[in-house]
Amino acid sequence: MMNSQIRTTPISESEPPTRPEDIMNALRSLPSRRWSQVMTFVEFLMYQEMLENDESEDEMAWGLREAEHAYRQRHPEDVMTFDSAEAFADFLEG
Repeated sequence: MMNSQIRTTPISESEPPTRPEDIMNALRSLPSRRWSQVMTFVEFLMYQEMLENDESEDEMAWGLREAEHAYRQRHPEDVMTFDSAEAFADFLEG
């Protein structure tokens, strides 16, 4: 049995965006045994969104790293190096 709300044509750029009410109505028409599948798909979409946002954060972090590297090259006197973890711990203890 085909539900009249099921899309049978590809989504195109010219179609209006799906409204939240349409999504909720479609969810209400699904039997409860499908809800876990819907939730899995929603979590997948959220993960994809996070990955897309992470790319811009990665670019920003890389830019900060490059700026730090350039600063260190211009100001080598500000760079501290330690031969061991113990030496670093000693420095932190003062």
